[in-house]
Amino acid sequence: LSAAGLHSGAVIAGEVYDDPAAGDALPGYAQPGSEYRTAVSAMEDAVAGNEGTGVLYVGEALAVEDETVLDRPPVPGRARAAFTARLPLSWYVERAGAGTESVAAPSAMPDSAPPVVVTTPDHRLAVADRLSEYERYTIEQGLTNRRLIVFVAA
Repeated sequence: LSAAGLHSGAVIAGEVYDDPAAGDALPGYAQPGSEYRTAVSAMEDAVAGNEGTGVLYVGEALAVEDETVLDRPPVPGRARAAFTARLPLSWYVERAGAGTESVAAPSAMPDSAPPVVVTTPDHRLAVADRLSEYERYTIEQGLTNRRLIVFVAA
């Protein structure tokens, strides 16, 4: 019995303390790879007191058909990739109490954008063209070189 406990402890320690990778069973790869304070503070200020959608995710990698499937585990398989791509920023969005929506492409963005728009680097120029009055932040998502671009209403 003690050998089984020792083995389990070694496996968990290996998952927690080794170099994180996107396929790891534990969400260590979702930890921020850089400083989030400036972008998160701007986002929190922008969504404070906002009714309705506070954050719009733009891009196929971030979009889900129904945002409510992300409200509690388990996340369905069809939404898991978008859920993972949003981590850990989605934790800060939730903490701020912001309502979320998502669209698969910049062309599907509403005419009146919410106070915060999040996209991937491949859509940053198309989104920037529509949000010229917004401040832009590039954040590192985790330790596996994933970036998101966060536009915040000025």
